Amino acid sequence: MLTVEWELEGDKITFFKLSGDFFAYPEWCIEEIERGVIGTKVSDLKETIEKKLRANNFEIVGFSADDVQRILMGDIV
Repeated sequence: MLTVEWELEGDKITFFKLSGDFFAYPEWCIEEIERGVIGTKVSDLKETIEKKLRANNFEIVGFSADDVQRILMGDIV
């Protein structure tokens, strides 16, 4: 299960927190992703997360960038 806490100002993310039942390597990569999406447009979230994962060789098991995008888009609608 994945929980996303977030806030928007206009169409940009101003607060972002991931929690739930997943594994991340290295452990601190979640915090790096959370910081890295601040200021991102919701429509660009998936791409931003995927770039961060690839650029830093981060590994996450239990959710994907697409899952996060769907959660936020579902909350907005």
